Amino acid sequence: MANSPMPRLEWHDGKIYKYPCPADRKMGLFFKGFMYGISIFEGIRAYWNPELENLFVFRIRDHFERMINNAIGIMKFDVPYTADELTEATLKLLRKEKYRTNVYIRPLIFLNDMGVGVDGNSVSVIIVAVPFEKYNLKNKDSLSVCLTTWRRADNSMLPPRGKIGGLYAQSHLAKKEARLAGYDDAIFLNANGTISEGSAANIMWVKNGKLYTPDTDSNILEGITRKTIFELATNELGLETLEGEWSSGWIYSADELFFCGTGAEIEPISSINKTHAVGNGSVGPITLKIQKVYFDIVYGRDRSHSEWLTPVYPVRNLR
Repeated sequence: MANSPMPRLEWHDGKIYKYPCPADRKMGLFFKGFMYGISIFEGIRAYWNPELENLFVFRIRDHFERMINNAIGIMKFDVPYTADELTEATLKLLRKEKYRTNVYIRPLIFLNDMGVGVDGNSVSVIIVAVPFEKYNLKNKDSLSVCLTTWRRADNSMLPPRGKIGGLYAQSHLAKKEARLAGYDDAIFLNANGTISEGSAANIMWVKNGKLYTPDTDSNILEGITRKTIFELATNELGLETLEGEWSSGWIYSADELFFCGTGAEIEPISSINKTHAVGNGSVGPITLKIQKVYFDIVYGRDRSHSEWLTPVYPVRNLR
């Protein structure tokens, strides 16, 4: 979201304000959520369908359930809202914003105590939404990536299964290293030397018609898009899907390779370390099929998984 526009409105602890709200302007250096990265967040997409004249939020309740579960279970936050309440707050915010374009939604739960030291009990919840299209694929159809020299943090150090604010300093290091070396993005290995994920997305690849991805023991985010793609690949495309711990040789020999995530969506990868072309160097046929199935669903063109879509505006003529 490096160059995305600023939001006009903000939901902050139960009320909607003009952005930035008065509480934001009071936040300074000694707010612990800011100073130490003691926060947990989500990224949620909403897709505008011009034919149906509606904005569809994709798997919104799944995102809020993950955020609240990790905020309570990992961060030990006392979260004052339920997933249903935050879902309704988001829909209310989007209606007030009157968006008629694709949108990226950022909910954030953060420690709002002040002072030096990492302890604290009081949290605030913020939700903002901005127009947003592509993450890495702005003027291209595939990416050039490298294996970063940084290793993905182990689950025993800082749990990667949740979107913990402080953990993304590591993502910054990996992507900065990649960009300075002329790549679009980076792939992490974990402390065991096996494939983990991208700087801010899960990773999948195709080999001999089968779809592979690292398992949750590989220190990955338990991605909602990852889960979605595996389900679609199995049930809609009839692919065999495999999870496991994989050495880097698996991606070097892959027929197709791509990142997947809420922000990334499905980003094909065409080369690794500038020395290895993935497949024939172009977007592969199975990746293209996965993209089509995925985008037809999230835009509401295919209603076979309507339970994943939450319309923002009054429903008209849904097929």
